[in-house]
Amino acid sequence: MNSNSEVVIIGAGVIGLTLGNLLLDSGKYQKVSIIAEHIGSSDHPEYCSSKAGAHWRSMAEDKIHEEYDALTYKKFEYLVKNNITPYIKSTK
Repeated sequence: MNSNSEVVIIGAGVIGLTLGNLLLDSGKYQKVSIIAEHIGSSDHPEYCSSKAGAHWRSMAEDKIHEEYDALTYKKFEYLVKNNITPYIKSTK
C-alpha cells in the first residue's frame, strides 16, 4: 500500500475517531475521511458526549488479549501524557 491510499470511516464515535487517528499515524494513508450523522461536540442524544468518561480496564483472560490490552493501554497512556485531547485527563 502506498502513501497515496485513501480510506473512508463510517461513524465518528470513539472507535471511528480513534481508528482515523491510528490510520493517519501509521503513515500508510494520506487521506482519511470520516462520515457521520453526528460529529464533534454534537449535543444530539444519539452522539456520545464529549464529557463521557474515558477509562481503561483490561478484561483479558488469555495471553493474546493481554498483549492486545498492553498495546491499547500504551496508546491510551500516550494520549493522556501528551495532552492530545483536552477531554482525557489522568486521575489518581
